Amino acid sequence: MTRFAADWRRERGGRKSRRPRPLALAAAPLIAVLLLLASACASQVSEGDATLPSEMETQTIPDTEFSLYIYFSSETPLIVPRERFLPTDAAAPEGAPERVSLSKAALVASSLDAFAGTLGFPTSEEAQAARSLYAHLPADEPVLTELDETENAIHLIRGDTLWTAQALEGFREDSLTTLKEARPEGWSLLTNLPSSEDAPPLAAGVMSMDGDLIRGVAARLGVESDGLDTAFGIVQVETVAFGVYGDLPAELPATGMDAAFFDETGIGLTMVSGVNYPGVAVAFLVRSIAGQLGMETIELGETNDNARHLQIDEAHLIIKNKGSLVYATLAGSQTRAETLMLSAMEERGDDDG
Repeated sequence: MTRFAADWRRERGGRKSRRPRPLALAAAPLIAVLLLLASACASQVSEGDATLPSEMETQTIPDTEFSLYIYFSSETPLIVPRERFLPTDAAAPEGAPERVSLSKAALVASSLDAFAGTLGFPTSEEAQAARSLYAHLPADEPVLTELDETENAIHLIRGDTLWTAQALEGFREDSLTTLKEARPEGWSLLTNLPSSEDAPPLAAGVMSMDGDLIRGVAARLGVESDGLDTAFGIVQVETVAFGVYGDLPAELPATGMDAAFFDETGIGLTMVSGVNYPGVAVAFLVRSIAGQLGMETIELGETNDNARHLQIDEAHLIIKNKGSLVYATLAGSQTRAETLMLSAMEERGDDDG
């Protein structure tokens, strides 16, 4: 551990961060589908030709183990209100910028309470502005930041763990790697997301489906996860790749993202995982889990292909396999979820389910 890391840990004084409030949504089916995507031994997935966010392949991250990785990049910077950098009950500090423009973000996490990453901005002034907002966080919720003026970026660390100390050391000693080097199986899955230069993902990433992370996600969403692990036969750590698709909003809302926001932007999620079973067996697994979740069988778009669909409050979930790859899409409307699934199914060979 570096001296800087040790000093930071002492400054925190062992205080614990406040947990965010659970999201108000019926997320159990989504958790269950994540479990479905990770419910068998991972297969050796061949690389595809997915369109991914710009410079994702070369983006560096701390050379540490992680459970979650997410990357965002856009040629048109995303306007982020200052409220997004501060707790919901905190007043904006005097002289703080009202908004900053974010052009890139790469974050890794070992848990929902410990993360590290890099935020990129169009100018060094924007990077300084974002850093000034983080400096005004409450003492019990600190985010450590370091300015990288050569890249118009800031590196940030949140959490008081051995993992965050290692991540900090990675930034300070330039012990960095890329997702492709650190998690080749996750990278291969990412390349099996849809290929479309006209509609690249706004963000993409990978998630390791270990039991602790599943329970953490479920807890944050206010979902009781006991029994889900057993019901869907999780036997070991697996990986799910995901992409976020839609229209980049001119500016993020200051607080919350309601159904109207998702309808306006068409933002939806596509997930994929590979399993080490023949396509016919995977199709049977999908049908079995879909039955347990109460999903209906639908015709996918105007094709003769079938998929499984479930409405979750104001969201729509669709799952379907293509050979040994299992896909899930989630969007604000059934039509949008179907469009995302049709894009994922293109040029994937013969249908097995």
